[in-house]
Order: sequence, then structure tokens, then C-alpha cells
Amino acid sequence: MDVSRSSGEVERGGSNYVVRIAVVIVLIALVTTAAVGWGSEIRPKNDAVVGGEFLHPEGAIPVTIVVGSGQDREEEDREPRRVTIAGTGDVLIHGGIIRRAAHNAAGGHREYDFRPMFSEVRPIFDAVDLSICHLEVPISSDNTGLAGFPLFNAPRELADGLAWAGFDACSTASNHIMDQKMEGVISTHDQLDRAGVAHAGGNRTAEEAEMPRIYEAGDVLVGHVSATFSPGQFARPHPWVTDLLSDDRFEERARVAREAGADIVVVSLHWGYEYHVDPTPHQQELGRRLLEEGIADLILGHHAHVVQPITFVEGRALVYGLGNFISNQSAACCAPGAQDGMIAVIEMVEDGEGGWESEVFVIPTWVDRRDYTVVDVGRALRDPEWSRWRTQLEVSHRRTVETVGDEVVIIDGDDMDRFQTDEKRDPSELLLVER
Repeated sequence: MDVSRSSGEVERGGSNYVVRIAVVIVLIALVTTAAVGWGSEIRPKNDAVVGGEFLHPEGAIPVTIVVGSGQDREEEDREPRRVTIAGTGDVLIHGGIIRRAAHNAAGGHREYDFRPMFSEVRPIFDAVDLSICHLEVPISSDNTGLAGFPLFNAPRELADGLAWAGFDACSTASNHIMDQKMEGVISTHDQLDRAGVAHAGGNRTAEEAEMPRIYEAGDVLVGHVSATFSPGQFARPHPWVTDLLSDDRFEERARVAREAGADIVVVSLHWGYEYHVDPTPHQQELGRRLLEEGIADLILGHHAHVVQPITFVEGRALVYGLGNFISNQSAACCAPGAQDGMIAVIEMVEDGEGGWESEVFVIPTWVDRRDYTVVDVGRALRDPEWSRWRTQLEVSHRRTVETVGDEVVIIDGDDMDRFQTDEKRDPSELLLVER
């Protein structure tokens, strides 16, 4: 381990087994045709039909067509289904991180390389059925105008890095989604498509906005909805660009995803107050209602940039805030826990009554600002190479454990064997596509 890495500067800022992730674009002839004005088929923009699947023109994402509701599928005598979903905190790419990614790429054929930053936690995402990140920043299509706070614009290679790390999907609704205006919304989701990372929360067209985001996770279909309290400094040019918490559009999208066949609906919410560990009354009220009313089966929260508590409502997990997955924030600018994050692994099992019971396993993480590596704190504490930073890691670990509460299980990457099955993908399938 290189222990001579230079310290990054302080910056302030706001805010895969899915082996072959497929976004499920659903045929609902009556409902969706009326909603988007298409004919008898729903296709992604500029798609091609190959072997019964719609393919993105660049071949990035195979799109499975599912007809009807999950309730219509034949029920057989079988063991209860289970699925593991990993959720992570904010991906917040400050200027220092961009410069480090350029350093990582020096001498190679890429301009930027984010892969080393994710290398220590990559195996974790290989052990679960579905991994979801929260992408809080726009991504450039041509690497011009790159910037950190306050109007973020990350290199296109970030999408490749997230795919390499093992993320199957990302939520994108945040208070920075409009930082590069509509051009940024388009380029961000174009780059995720190119890299093969599915997404929910931002829309390039009104038609895309009407498409339920449903992912295949083993034999479970997972719907995904994402909403934010604000689009940021620039207003949305159209309401369909991203959903706000102040209206009920995102709740209707969750219902539509379930009606379209989703067995589970995950709702990613950009909410709360920055640097506040305690969830706001609004977070508590909204989160509880969404779970009690069956609108959501799992809530993943973001925006606070510090870890927030985890609780359960009728057996469903409410993760108020996952902290920062990667950023250049620290106590010097923001909050003592700004370098903290967690990978929340939610194991969901059918309860036999049409619902799902959840157990949450938390892997505390910490951003090493010398090179922006996302560190699995539990493993690092057992590694002699990290002895010099043991005190910082212990404080971070303790802070996360005390915050998340006693209803969860604290683990680290070495414990992921409990989730492995013989069906998991070969890590060689994660090779970065050379472009």
C-alpha cells in the first residue's frame, strides 16, 4: 500500500447476482399507450430489435420486455424468494477527485480513471444481486467544462468507473441534476447507458419519464424510483425531467412499477438537511407513510453527506441517509462525519403473505482523501498497513455504528460469503470496456 499519497484539498459541496442487468421496459398496452402516445410497443429512443430484445444503439443495455403483472405469473410450490440489494451514498465528484482521476490515468489511453478509488469495495458488489449507487453530479459526454462545486460536471470515465465497480444502477434525482442544465441531464444518462449502468430519477424525454424502471435481480423484479427535494440552482425546463418530493408524481411511478410487474419497489430519496445526523420530521413522516402504504418496500436516503439512522416499518427498511460514498468533504469544511459512508446490504425474503421482510447489514466506509479510495473500514482496521490511521478509522467506524442503530448487523467485506451463491458472476465479466 502506498502511504505517501498527497492530501487532497478541502472542498465544500452540496449536495452486477445482477450479472447482466436489464432495464425492464414494460408493455402495458392500455395504460402506457395512453400515457405516452405510442403504439403497441414501448421502445427506448433510437433502439433496435435483436432476438426479441431491444438494444441500445451502442449495445450498452439489453432491455427485457415483460408483459403483465407479477401477480399474473404462475405460482409454484417453492422456497420463499430472496434478494440482496446494496445501496451506497452520494457520489460527489469534486475538483480534487477529478485531478486524482487524471493522475490515475497518466501514461494510459484514458483521460481519467476512477477505478482505483473503488478497488477496495468492488468485491462487495459482486456478492449481491443488485447494487445501486446515488449519482449526485452530471457527467460530461466530451470532458469539456469539467468542474466541481458548485456546478458539478464529472468526466465521462466516471460512468465506466461505476460500472467497473459493480454498480448495476444509479439513482440520479438530486439537487445537482440541473447543474449543467438540460444538456447535462442528457449527457449524464447517455454516459450511463454507454457504460451499461441503468438509472432512475432523470429523464431525457417525456416518453422516457413514463417508462417504469424495473431491474432483474435473480428471479426477483425490482422497481426503482428516485426523487429529490429540489433540482438545484436551475429550474427544470419540464416537470418530467426529474420528480420532486413536493408532488406525488414519484409515488405514482412507484405504483405503476408495481402494477407493471415489480415484486419489490426501491425508492431513492434526496432529502433532509446537509450535515444533520438526525432525520427531519419530514423525512420521518414521508418515509414511514411510503412504507406503511406499500408504496415502497425499501427506502434509500441521500443528501445529508453524513450517515443517518436506519429503522424498520412493518418489516421494511428505512435507510434515512447513506452518507458519502465518494467526495472530497471532510470535517474541515462540512461535518466530522463527512468522510463516512456505508454500504447497506439489504436482504429481503418473501414473508408468505405477499410481502417482504428485510434484514440490513451495514459495511462502514471512509474516504481516504490522499487518493480518494473508498475504504472498507472494518477490513482496514485488521490490516497492519493501516495502523498509522487506526485512530481515524476507529472514530469513523464507531460514529457510523452508533448512528445506524441496533436494528442492523455490522459487517465488512470479508463477511460477504454469506450472500454468495453458485450463480454469482465471474469477476472477469467486470472488465472495463475499452473505449
